[in-house]
Amino acid sequence: AVEVERAFLAELGSGCSLPVGAHALGTSLTAFLGTEDHSRHLIDSIDLPDDHHEAVGRSVELARAMQQWMK
Repeated sequence: AVEVERAFLAELGSGCSLPVGAHALGTSLTAFLGTEDHSRHLIDSIDLPDDHHEAVGRSVELARAMQQWMK
């Protein structure tokens, strides 16, 4: 679960100023992404596959998709 969460955060290049979070529990990942000025935010959840490497990949895909939605 930690590696899935970290993959999401790493894809966004998150630092201390970016409002972002990810929580993997069982077969789901819930993620939060906000703008730096706190004017907008997204929350999304996905189902994760049983395969660990695929789950990490889906986490990265979610980060990219959420980043695109924020543009």
